[in-house]
Amino acid sequence: MWGGFLEVTFKAKEWIIPADKMKMKKEFILPLPQQVIALLEELKENSLSAKYVFPSPINKDRPLSDNALISALRRMGYTKEEFVPHSFRAMFSTIANEQGKETNHIEALLAHKNPNEIEGAYNRAEYKKQKREVIEWYGDYLEGVKHG
Repeated sequence: MWGGFLEVTFKAKEWIIPADKMKMKKEFILPLPQQVIALLEELKENSLSAKYVFPSPINKDRPLSDNALISALRRMGYTKEEFVPHSFRAMFSTIANEQGKETNHIEALLAHKNPNEIEGAYNRAEYKKQKREVIEWYGDYLEGVKHG
């Protein structure tokens, strides 16, 4: 699970994930849509933990375990073949690609390394503005789905 409130920069609307938590061992900055910032601000006001958005019910100084999310999905009726926590990333990628969003920007939001070794060696673009645009679009898209 993620580090929570201490890794979120509310003013910049970003989640700064430390290098030691990333597969590529490089700090990653994920822009957060306005809907997530609003939800996080509400959660922070009502949280029992200053450190974690989802603290463990057993120990507020530890995050909720990955198994807790998996268990929640199973209680909702999803099998492991249908949906796992990682499926949220696949769902985002699929929807964004189907809506014609730029693949480089989607992959950058997922912190994926460019599979083309030559392009990856030369293209060091972070796509900060474009990632912000795609993530705001996705937040609005999900808000639309929520409200029908």
